Amino acid sequence: MFLFGLINFTIIALLVSSCTSSSDKEENTKVTTENVEYEQKALSPEQISYNNEYETFKRKADSIIAKNEKTIAKLKAGVNDKEKEDRERANHWLRVLEQKNKVIKKQISNYVANDYANWELYKAKYSKDVENIQKALERLTKNGTK
Repeated sequence: MFLFGLINFTIIALLVSSCTSSSDKEENTKVTTENVEYEQKALSPEQISYNNEYETFKRKADSIIAKNEKTIAKLKAGVNDKEKEDRERANHWLRVLEQKNKVIKKQISNYVANDYANWELYKAKYSKDVENIQKALERLTKNGTK
C-alpha cells in the first residue's frame, strides 16, 4: 500500500511540476522567435553570404557522399563473383574507401562555419579528399574491382 501511495505521489508531483500554461508556452515561443530574428539581424551581410555558401556546399557534398555510398554498395555486390584473391583485394579497398567516405560525411556534419579563411582551407581539403575517393572508385569500376 505504501508503494502504491508513493507511486501516485510521484506521478502527481511530476504532472504538477511539468505543467505550464498555454500563455507561458506562447511567451516562450515568442521569446525564441525574437532571439532568432535578433541573431539574424546581428549577422553581417558577409556572414549571411558565407552561411548561405556553406549550406549550398553542404547540400552538394551530401549528394556526392550519397552517390559514393551507392557506388561502393554496387561494387561490393559485384565483388562476390571474383576469384578469392581479387575479391579480398577489392573488399579491402572498398572498406577503406567506405571508411574515408564516412569520415568526410562526419566532418561535414560537424563543421562549424565560423571563419572564412578556415572555410576556404576546409573546402580545398574536402575537394581533394572527395576527388581521391572518386578516382579510386573509378579505378575499381574500370578494373572490374580488381
